[in-house]
Amino acid sequence: MRVLLDTHILLWAITEDKKFPAKADEIINNLANEIYYSSISIWEVAIKRLKHPDKVTNLPLQEFVSFCDDADFRELPFDERTYIRP
Repeated sequence: MRVLLDTHILLWAITEDKKFPAKADEIINNLANEIYYSSISIWEVAIKRLKHPDKVTNLPLQEFVSFCDDADFRELPFDERTYIRP
């Protein structure tokens, strides 16, 4: 199964937050699944940190990306041309 992870799921996984659902852990650790994260998640974390530095983890963006790479998550790049039809 192909799975695109939500930004919150990624953050909770990286920070080992108690909000991280057991079902998400099960899906992510199932080797039959292809796990993706959106490049938009990187931007979303950066924006959230700028707007609410007291509420969002102080996770460096490079650490966020490294975690995804180390976990063998595949980046799903954003390309507006994919979503715009002539």
